[in-house]
Amino acid sequence: MMSRNNSADRFKSILLVYSSKGMGTLKRAVKMAQDHQAGLAIIDVAGDLDEFKGLLPPAISEQDLKKAVSAERRAVIEDQLHSAGIDIGPLDIHIGFGQPAVEIIRNVLAFQHDLVIKTAVGGTGISQRLFGNTAIKLLRKCPCPVWIARPDSPADLNRILAAIDPMPTSDQSQHLNRQILETAAQIARMEDGHLDILHCWHLPGESMLSSGRTRISASKLAKMRTLAEKVHRHKVVEFVESMSIEVPSKKLHILNGDPIGSILAFANREASDLIVIGTADKSAIAGLLMGSTAECIIEKTQTSLLAFKPEGFISPIKPSQ
Repeated sequence: MMSRNNSADRFKSILLVYSSKGMGTLKRAVKMAQDHQAGLAIIDVAGDLDEFKGLLPPAISEQDLKKAVSAERRAVIEDQLHSAGIDIGPLDIHIGFGQPAVEIIRNVLAFQHDLVIKTAVGGTGISQRLFGNTAIKLLRKCPCPVWIARPDSPADLNRILAAIDPMPTSDQSQHLNRQILETAAQIARMEDGHLDILHCWHLPGESMLSSGRTRISASKLAKMRTLAEKVHRHKVVEFVESMSIEVPSKKLHILNGDPIGSILAFANREASDLIVIGTADKSAIAGLLMGSTAECIIEKTQTSLLAFKPEGFISPIKPSQ
């Protein structure tokens, strides 16, 4: 996927993963398509054909079975759209068969979609995971950004949280941070919402320096911590100012602490409606993409999430033959 310098046209082809419980997500996708002047398609994955063979005469061919199931599911989707009063004109509805994540990614590859939006189907309680297996697989392997929305996500996104880490100086890292910040800012502008920009820092090896044989004096440790904070703050402020983010309401937060706990606590405390975050490539093997921070946040958060891949990521899922 080619990067765009102008965030106003970041998304041009949006793919919505259909869910009967995701009417709020559908309306969000329609609004995004209108705001971005983007195309919108819907995909519904019916599973393996074996699930349906017992419902039809044994003489029916596999192709006829696909046609029958596709027609039925397409009619259900169209009826639900009509009942919800959603009129978006001609709409591409794709019915897939097989593993949901694989079929969704193959559709992305076939039609060059640049955003996937899916309703979360995991639990939404305090101790339950918001993200189901399909969402996790998409976040790891889909080549384009993935937005996983809570089923009860508010109609208006009042608080957008952009989690950035501009300390790595590689071109790939800077590109990823720009994508995160540009998109989060654009969503905040479109929603007339508030943008929180969050960076978490820590002093490497602080636990070792404060105890055991490697322990140093408290005053020296405090000086090292102060210097580390100064370096991080300078780098982050410099990066944010270089972006010239135009959002009426925004605030930069530079917090000391573990990134995972800090992001989760901040999103919970400030009632963030959406976390915009990047994934970190820790392996050259395609598909083993999720960095520890993003992985843990995805496992634990109860907030809707929009995740970006590093530039140049290639999905391990192959296009359909």
